[in-house]
Amino acid sequence: MSAQWFLKVYDNFHYQDESETYTRGPYPSASHAISAARGIVDASLRKEKRHAKSVEQLLTRYKSFGEDPMVIGPGDFEFSAWTYAQARASQVFAEAPREDDDD
Repeated sequence: MSAQWFLKVYDNFHYQDESETYTRGPYPSASHAISAARGIVDASLRKEKRHAKSVEQLLTRYKSFGEDPMVIGPGDFEFSAWTYAQARASQVFAEAPREDDDD
């Protein structure tokens, strides 16, 4: 059986409440899992963008209300949702609104 990776997704609004987490996966590699985690963070940033008037507010809202995925699997890899959100916030804030942002 080959190794598998999963995401455990936390809800920043319900910090440390395990009943508010969910799992996604399996993924065939760490890179697939990290790509999925980045997608979750990007979606959370886009959702919170509707309520933010600056990049700083967007990051604050993400850290308060966004989804925070953690990659679980064998081997050494690093992924920090908050670090990724910091790197992406200005790009997401500058994006034109998308039709699916109304969700």
